[in-house]
Amino acid sequence: MDVLGFYPMWYVPVVGSASIIGIIAALHVLASHTSVGASILLAHLATKAYRENQP
Repeated sequence: MDVLGFYPMWYVPVVGSASIIGIIAALHVLASHTSVGASILLAHLATKAYRENQP
């Protein structure tokens, strides 16, 4: 059986491959949403610091 092209390339008998893909996807979504939220917060803090003349 040729396993090239299948994802993931490892076998986890306890959890299952679909669960591993779901966990990786959930972590990716969490990280991307956090970075988007953090960029809005950082833009707000930079604007506030500029208005208050603080470095």
